[in-house]
Formats: sequence, C-alpha cells, structure tokens
Amino acid sequence: EKFQSKTSFDLEFYTEVLDLSYLTELLDEDVFTAKYKKLNEGIASIIEDFSLVSFVPLDIHDKGSILKVLQGVDKALGYTPSNEEELLIQQFVSAEPEEDVDEHLMV
Repeated sequence: EKFQSKTSFDLEFYTEVLDLSYLTELLDEDVFTAKYKKLNEGIASIIEDFSLVSFVPLDIHDKGSILKVLQGVDKALGYTPSNEEELLIQQFVSAEPEEDVDEHLMV
C-alpha cells in the first residue's frame, strides 16, 4: 500500500490485465517510448491475444499468497510437483510461524 501512490495504476490493473490500451497510452506520453508506438501496440496485442502475462500479488507474510505465487510459477513452467514435493508444500502451509520448515522450500 505504501508504494501504491508511486504506481501509474491500481493493483487491480496489474492483477487483471485484460486491456493493455491504458499502458500503451501511458507509453505514448513518454518522449522516449512514444517513437515506438506501433511496436508497443503490436506487443500489447500479442500479449492480450495469447494471455502471455499475468500478475499475482505477493504478501510475504501470508503463506497462502506465497503458495499462489509458487503454483503460478510452476504452471508457467509446465512443472507438476511430485507427491514428496506436495507434502513439503503442505508442511510449509501448515507450519506455525516459529516452527522450522524443511530447507527444501527456502530459496
């Protein structure tokens, strides 16, 4: 929240990017990026058409939020965790904050 005033858009814009025309309009206002207007519009169109970008908010103090980010990364990479890894993830989610969690989950 403390950085929200420094961003050009609200959090919902980044987490539910469906229409990038707002972003291309913002880029057109900048002297450097305005000369790449057609390129920016083309890239934005490809991103929208193929749903190539998504954002997941992360709260490092919320295990559920961390798990959503982990699942999103796994999905983007086409990775399916093994049963052992699923157990480690469940151990992480269910652990109390002061409990030690298996080192495999610490990156």
